[in-house]
Amino acid sequence: MEPIHCIGDSHVSFFSGTDRLVPVWPERSVDRLPFFRTYRVGPALAWNLGRLETTARGREQTEEILRTAVPPGAPVLFLFGEIDCRYHLLKQAEKQGREVSELARECAEAYFHAAVAMAGANRTGSVFFCTPPASSTKRMEGPCEAFPTTGSCVERNRVTGWFVERLGALCEEAGIPFVNLYSPVVGRKTGRTLSRYYRDEVHLAQRAMPLALAALRRAWPAFDGRLPLSYRAQLALSRLIGTKVR
Repeated sequence: MEPIHCIGDSHVSFFSGTDRLVPVWPERSVDRLPFFRTYRVGPALAWNLGRLETTARGREQTEEILRTAVPPGAPVLFLFGEIDCRYHLLKQAEKQGREVSELARECAEAYFHAAVAMAGANRTGSVFFCTPPASSTKRMEGPCEAFPTTGSCVERNRVTGWFVERLGALCEEAGIPFVNLYSPVVGRKTGRTLSRYYRDEVHLAQRAMPLALAALRRAWPAFDGRLPLSYRAQLALSRLIGTKVR
């Protein structure tokens, strides 16, 4: 089947089929799974995806990828928003004196419309959105930390939930496949992230790939991607003794 071209922040590395970060565009990633191609846009915010000349240059990089690397009409999956939900939205709610639920939904709307506009009319029917994963169970503070956070794990997951809810509603209204990879990795009773599906503080491990493929098939029944035998063997070993899939 034609590969799905996955564009996003560091979390898009998950779709490479390895437990490591793929390089930032324009360096090309080595993708292990034949039905995904990954393009990492650095630490771009979902909120800023439609804006030019931001620090991460998310819009410029995304437009360049779509223009130079993705064939016209090929399926495109967007994955942004984890950084917003982990840190910025709670900070902005406090700074602006606003409800974080309102900001989370505004963020989802800005992101959705920016991504659809960049994808363009020639991709009608082949645009996908994947939710950001649930937030870290840890709290990390300070400018030198790799993954700064605000609030508790439950609070951040609540923010992510509002973001996911609004993004899902927009996708449903537009008839766009919506891959929910957030709900399967959050405890229903506790609201806490299920850390067994993670390889570090914030990134999903390949152990979560069966969940992702199941979510993708629910969103897009035509998807018929099958995991290579060598990958399945490493995945089984990863589950058994905790090794990483390389």
